[in-house]
Amino acid sequence: MILVFTGETLAILIGVVVGLAAAWRRGTRLDTAALILGLLTWALPTFFLGIILLILARGVLPSGGMVTPGYAEEGRWPTGWMSPGI
Repeated sequence: MILVFTGETLAILIGVVVGLAAAWRRGTRLDTAALILGLLTWALPTFFLGIILLILARGVLPSGGMVTPGYAEEGRWPTGWMSPGI
């Protein structure tokens, strides 16, 4: 939820700012660059763009200390799981 909320907020803010700048400077290189960047990011598959953004932003995203419920690292017993007795 944290990543989704942060991503949506940033996307809206950056989109509004770039859109206003492109509209204000219509017909210039800024307008063309904003249009091309927007079309390229819209055409990329979501999972591919997400992987690229995660690689570029590693160490910056607020994911430190978070764990997936029910996931146990290899070599550890999951929490609350009893020995199967096999």
